[in-house]
Amino acid sequence: MHPYVKKLQSKPHHIRKQMRVAWTIGFMTVVFIVWIFSLHQRFSSPSVAAQTQSDIKPFALFGDSIKSTVSNISASAANAPSLNPTDTQ
Repeated sequence: MHPYVKKLQSKPHHIRKQMRVAWTIGFMTVVFIVWIFSLHQRFSSPSVAAQTQSDIKPFALFGDSIKSTVSNISASAANAPSLNPTDTQ
């Protein structure tokens, strides 16, 4: 790989820029093709179809996550050592 990098560095700036654009377009094409082929799997899954048809309540999910976060923080605070400066050991 090192000789390839040296060869690339010896090229003029406009050639390196063209190669950079070509590599970027190539990689993004591969990503786009993988994304297109994964759409079939995503939308043919019965669990996704059932989930989109069910009654999803986003505020209920948000409320549940807030409740669990508060309870986790309370549990962590209960287990924390005391920081009272009057305590002597």
